[in-house]
Amino acid sequence: MDLNTLCSRLRLAPEKQESLRPYWEESPAWEELSCFLTPAFWAKYRERLNLQPDELIRMDALVKKVCECAAENPALCAFFNRVRSLLFVEKGDFSSGQLPELEELLGDASGIPALLLSLSALPLVAEKYASLGIPEKYHEGPLGWIAGTIRHYQAGKQGRLGQFLSQTYWLRNSVRGELFRIGRFEFQIRQGCSWHLPFFRNKAGEYLLFADPAWYVDAQGYKVNEPGDGIWKPTFSDLDGRLRGYPIDTASGTVRSTLIDVDAALWKPVLSPHSFCVHLHIPGGGGMSPEIADASFREAVEFFRTCFRRDVAAFLCTSWILNPAWQRLMPGSNLDKLQKKLLLYPAGVDPYNGLFFVFGRSDDDFASYPSDTTLRRAFHQVWAEGDTLRPGSMILPADQYKSRN
Repeated sequence: MDLNTLCSRLRLAPEKQESLRPYWEESPAWEELSCFLTPAFWAKYRERLNLQPDELIRMDALVKKVCECAAENPALCAFFNRVRSLLFVEKGDFSSGQLPELEELLGDASGIPALLLSLSALPLVAEKYASLGIPEKYHEGPLGWIAGTIRHYQAGKQGRLGQFLSQTYWLRNSVRGELFRIGRFEFQIRQGCSWHLPFFRNKAGEYLLFADPAWYVDAQGYKVNEPGDGIWKPTFSDLDGRLRGYPIDTASGTVRSTLIDVDAALWKPVLSPHSFCVHLHIPGGGGMSPEIADASFREAVEFFRTCFRRDVAAFLCTSWILNPAWQRLMPGSNLDKLQKKLLLYPAGVDPYNGLFFVFGRSDDDFASYPSDTTLRRAFHQVWAEGDTLRPGSMILPADQYKSRN
């Protein structure tokens, strides 16, 4: 099927056709009805997505509509078979964010093919994990992430069910055997990433983390993206047995403006550029108590030691969840408690950070965003104060989670 015919049968506007042109290949194989676009495939997973009974009834009807359309319209099969290959089979880094939603063709069911597409990655994940010797209990870990994306879709689509097609790329990390759901969190092995900030610990177990001399810092100690009025650059040196630099307040994730000078003999580096650091991803879904978080970190240490024969030195993360404003605006919340367990450092400014995951959208019409939950009200409070959204970064040394046996 040529691209013009495909777009016509999918009722796509001409500009959407151009976004697909670089990736389209004609092949009769794409037009075949794949198993993931059938009711039998949906039946395997429907009860494992944390849907309420009424949502499950609605979802069944929407899936039936999409499957019937796929059986009658080879263009729908061709589109999603090709996208599945680009995302999960081929070796490139195709981004699903540029793909069109099929609203004209599918209406209120336009988010269902993306959900089925995500579920179709699970057999590939299981196959890859098995080849790595990963225990079977982890093979369907991505189901939890998929369930969370349904809530993102509801938030942005006025309660409709489905998944944003733009999110499906994330499962590529699991298909490649680089990302693992372990308890509440996901943990990712990133190739070519290493720790670079000056980071030390003394005999009393106290940490000292210095700001990067490449950063730009504002008067409040937050990292900003470019120079300007009131913006300064920290310095750091490790010379003549002295550590001199601007320390980070790891409770607030801000850079202190006072230069310190300490005896290097009393402070030893915590990590080297070759330390095995695992990146943390916090999927949606709530239920992130300190006890659950600790259990996830502890299990992750054992997981990588057992499955990869590697000793985790530290966990790293940059996320909207680590915005230090949440400590002040949501005291006592799970987000506040999680941040208090971590060593925080600044990550820059992003006025849209977290909007998609909390509101299901990321436009500039902030006044129209709902404020029906504590978290959403915290976002509104940031705007009301004239501040901007910013992610935060963290490091968590893994020593405390390692067995003493």
